[in-house]
Parts: sequence; C-alpha cells; structure tokens
Amino acid sequence: MNYISIDELKNAWIFKHKSLPIKIGDKRMIKPMATSRAKMLWDGNISKQVDHPDFFKKGDWPENSKNWTDNGKWESIWDSDDSAFTRANISPFSMG
Repeated sequence: MNYISIDELKNAWIFKHKSLPIKIGDKRMIKPMATSRAKMLWDGNISKQVDHPDFFKKGDWPENSKNWTDNGKWESIWDSDDSAFTRANISPFSMG
C-alpha cells in the first residue's frame, strides 16, 4: 500500500493543530505516504546517502547547483510577517 490515513500518521497533530485550520473535506484529501513508499521516493529522487535534509552531501539532488536557478535570501522572507509574500507564494497552490 502506498498511502496511509492521517490517523495512522506519526505526526498527525500537524494537520489537527488549531493554528492550521483545515476543512474536513480538505483533510480527507490529504494522503500521507506509507513509510516504505516515502523511502523509495526519497532514495530515488532526493538522496541515497542520507535520510534527513540537514545532512545532504555532494551527489544528493539538493546539493547539485544545476537544480537551482536562484539561491537568494529566502529565510528572512519566509520568517517575515509580510502578507504580500504569503499571498504571492501560496495563491498559485490554492485549489479553488
């Protein structure tokens, strides 16, 4: 099986926390990957060497500079309270 229910997810609280209200209908559409499927996807596309992003090495997909068109100062923008940034970056992903 490739997917599990949210209730089986180790960190399910993320989808239930009051700071991130998710509509019931939307919550039903969230399909976490089973551990074996997630590992297969990670190993095949991200890294065969490490299992955590803090430890990427040369040869891992994120470490290949050809995969990035920009490596600007994203952390300060991400942490900012600027609602224009949020709208500009989240709206392309909204589903209706």
